[in-house]
Amino acid sequence: MRNFHLYNYIDGSSFCRTMGYGGVSILVNSGVNIEELPEVKLFSVVRNIEIAAIPIKNKNAIIVIVYGAPSGNFEVFLERVEDALTWLAGRRRFEHIYLIGDFNVDFFENTQTARR
Repeated sequence: MRNFHLYNYIDGSSFCRTMGYGGVSILVNSGVNIEELPEVKLFSVVRNIEIAAIPIKNKNAIIVIVYGAPSGNFEVFLERVEDALTWLAGRRRFEHIYLIGDFNVDFFENTQTARR
């Protein structure tokens, strides 16, 4: 994200891999009141799950973005998402939690992975 700039937007939170390309980022309009939660990035496991989050102060909401690599371990992905959400719930009660991202799961297929 160091070389990416979009007018009137800031990097609210991001996780970038140390080797190579990739990661997740939440771009936020510079007028939105947010806070950083850098601890959420600690739930990332490169090539399994990459995660970042920002609480929106005046909305009692949080946006959580995740990326699950197609070659990653889906069990690790699910465990870390659950761990991160549990940790966030222990910090503060959010009225709305928006979990978005690329899970690399075809939810239209009737597979065990999609059902989980």
